[in-house]
Amino acid sequence: MCLSQLASQIAVIFLLMLLGALARQLGFLSPTTINDLTNLVLYFLSPLVIIKAFLAPFSVTRLKIFCLTLVGVVITYLVTILLAKLAFAKGQPPLTKVSGL
Repeated sequence: MCLSQLASQIAVIFLLMLLGALARQLGFLSPTTINDLTNLVLYFLSPLVIIKAFLAPFSVTRLKIFCLTLVGVVITYLVTILLAKLAFAKGQPPLTKVSGL
């Protein structure tokens, strides 16, 4: 997927959100309708979009990108954990034993 295609899809999503907000402000959608539409999108359309995204033919390039992404995520988590331990290790109060009630 090229960057311009991704940008156009994001723009369409934001335009649809803006259209929904405008329709609500003008009174075309009631709170009940908004809840029903939210449930429809959340429980029906979102899973379909996720399943459709996974229906792609296998390719070695896609597997390589997945592996590189996985390695990048693991490295990021490890660095974040290490930085958090370094940043917050000195300021911890001593643990005290809590007596039973």
